[in-house]
Amino acid sequence: DLMLPDLDGLTICQKLRGGGEYVPILMLTAKSSEIDRVLGLELGADDYLTKPFSFPELLARVKALLRRAEALSSNRDTPIGQEHITRGPLVIETGKRRVTLAGQELALTAKEFDLLLHFARHPGRVFSRGQLLDQVWGYGHEGYE
Repeated sequence: DLMLPDLDGLTICQKLRGGGEYVPILMLTAKSSEIDRVLGLELGADDYLTKPFSFPELLARVKALLRRAEALSSNRDTPIGQEHITRGPLVIETGKRRVTLAGQELALTAKEFDLLLHFARHPGRVFSRGQLLDQVWGYGHEGYE
């Protein structure tokens, strides 16, 4: 929640993202303006849901977050929070959610990081928009390609 009495949700989100392990984060708040949603996602939330909400939607979003977290951690020898992926001059540190290119740190939003990580884990693969929406954003896809 963004409006906690002692510490706001954005600060908690940043602290969780600064830790060593990946933790799925869903912001659940009454703040519904576009700037609040964008800020929450850019500071590390995986999803954002505003009050009032329906329980089935909340449940679907939590399941999607858990699916993505499971997909990230399955079939890995290295714990997900300690993984380093190197592709030429590009280095991705998953636990720190840090990316460097030729030694220079890149400033990425949470979704930019997730998308880059997805591509780095699947080199040479081509994904449809629907696949990316499902695998990176966790949304079911219904629409035109």
